[in-house]
Amino acid sequence: MREFKKGNVDELFSKDEFDEIQKEHFFKDPEAVRYRIAQLYAYNRPEANFEPLMTKKEVNKRLGSIKSRAARIVEDLDLPFYKSLHLHSRMGIDRGPLVEILTKLSVEAGYLQEMIQPDKRGHPFQWENDWIKELLHLYESETGTSPRDYSYNPAKEEGSQYRGKGLSFIRACVKKADLWKTDDAIVHLIKDSKNRARDN
Repeated sequence: MREFKKGNVDELFSKDEFDEIQKEHFFKDPEAVRYRIAQLYAYNRPEANFEPLMTKKEVNKRLGSIKSRAARIVEDLDLPFYKSLHLHSRMGIDRGPLVEILTKLSVEAGYLQEMIQPDKRGHPFQWENDWIKELLHLYESETGTSPRDYSYNPAKEEGSQYRGKGLSFIRACVKKADLWKTDDAIVHLIKDSKNRARDN
């Protein structure tokens, strides 16, 4: 599988375009955010899959295997002290950081396994929805402002009923990626991200 590096991630926003966005949102590190948006887009868009396509069943099976095997390895790392010391000294990584990596791998594989399932209404997984959720997290971490802070005015015209800085940022990214998402659809994803944050 191709590994993405800074040199092979195409920019989504030009520097001048993102300077305009920065004027409204005040990111802590705008250049890092501009690159991260493009990186997340490169990771999530369908063209990022450079390997032969797998069936949904195969993907689900592999993710389940990653989840369970990573968790099992964490358990198996509980070795006698000197055996553990010898193993980790040869690997060049202490037990703590390795356990943290494997635990995160297991958790994220499980999350992705759930995420690619059809939603409660039976709608199939849409890659752009995950991209938007990642952007919501990025927005909050880089501005300190929750993207869930938005207002609703049903009296206004459709497309102008929702207002909020986080929503405005997502609108700009979606438009630049040449995707079509209604405000209702974006707000639904914002609510989903709120529920996930609460559950965690």
